[in-house]
Amino acid sequence: MAREKSMMEKWRDWRLDESVPDYFRGYYSNIENNLKRLDKNVKQFIVDLGKDNLKNESLELAKLYKQHVIEFKIKFEEFKRKTKWLN
Repeated sequence: MAREKSMMEKWRDWRLDESVPDYFRGYYSNIENNLKRLDKNVKQFIVDLGKDNLKNESLELAKLYKQHVIEFKIKFEEFKRKTKWLN
């Protein structure tokens, strides 16, 4: 009868097969921090354009934000989940 793997062996196999190497840890946190800052700045820019009676420009920027920034944030979260990256 085959011996059952210990918990450490299972964990090691999971880490080797499914996770991103540890040296990429900084990239994840850096991207998340930059996305938060970008999110805040773009939203504020949209509001400021609207306050200065530049409604068309504000709506155009809001459309770009929705199409690209939000889409990237969703896909990045899916990528993190897919690679089983744990913070």
